[in-house]
Amino acid sequence: MQRLRTEAIITSRIRSPRVVRPMDVGVTDDGTPYLVQDYVDGLDLAEFDAARRKALGVGLPLWYVCEVVAEEAYFQQAVAHMLDQEPERRWNDMGRVRRTFRQLADLLRRPIHAAREGDAIHVMGVHVTTRVGDLATATTDGAVCSANSDFTMDVGVGASLVKAGGRVIEAEAKAGGAQPLGACISTGAGTLAFRRVLHAVAAWSEVSCVSRSAQRALLRAETEGLRSLSIPAIGTGAARVSLESSATSLAASLELHLQLGGSRFNHLDFVLFDEAKRRTFAEVLESVFLGARHAADVGLVDSGAMSDESSTVVRKEP
Repeated sequence: MQRLRTEAIITSRIRSPRVVRPMDVGVTDDGTPYLVQDYVDGLDLAEFDAARRKALGVGLPLWYVCEVVAEEAYFQQAVAHMLDQEPERRWNDMGRVRRTFRQLADLLRRPIHAAREGDAIHVMGVHVTTRVGDLATATTDGAVCSANSDFTMDVGVGASLVKAGGRVIEAEAKAGGAQPLGACISTGAGTLAFRRVLHAVAAWSEVSCVSRSAQRALLRAETEGLRSLSIPAIGTGAARVSLESSATSLAASLELHLQLGGSRFNHLDFVLFDEAKRRTFAEVLESVFLGARHAADVGLVDSGAMSDESSTVVRKEP
């Protein structure tokens, strides 16, 4: 129990997005020690790397590994600093290793190239669009469907797909049994125009796994050779995830997927229920991919930071 308590105290003092925050520590009625930590919506490094190798034939790029190592090095260094009983042996500069790996990551990181093309955004060779429409009428290679854990398709986008493509879609999804939050499975599309339906168990009762299921959906689509994909506002129906939260998680997942390289997508189409929802998604995507340009347009950065004659943004993450 003391070990768990010590771990909770130490990790609570480390401010890093890659260190999971402790929420509670204690002992159950039967004497079992427990540590409750904050939920992290994303994939662990091992799964992420393995999935990329299967889908794209390449693992995680060195710059990304350096970023992860930088945070892990900082964490290990901080723990050692706090636990060492001999103060003279403690590092004076706890961020030394972290800075070294962050600098290496900065040197190796792939810049993001994005350009506005009318109402669309062209990012790293991928045409990203938003439109109002019915997902069931999509003509892309595949479509993502927001799913519940048992894959019943009686409401929302699922019902629309089943109505147009047949109950065979639901039957195939149900055949594999219930799946946890964040899972994504692939089925045929029945009589729909596209080839595959990617069922993303993105959220339930306001608990969001949109990022995790989106990352898995993108990698699954790549594995199955889908070059174009239609995506709705997953998690915003019965699961009650806010539209802004869904859009932000989807945009961030797409940004990381493209920045890591190797993608074979040529078109990603976000399909929304009405114009207000489409505008929200378009604004979030613009903020993520054209944020520097948008800031220049409204005078939030120095006018010399970007040429007004170019609509292209070359952005390198800090």
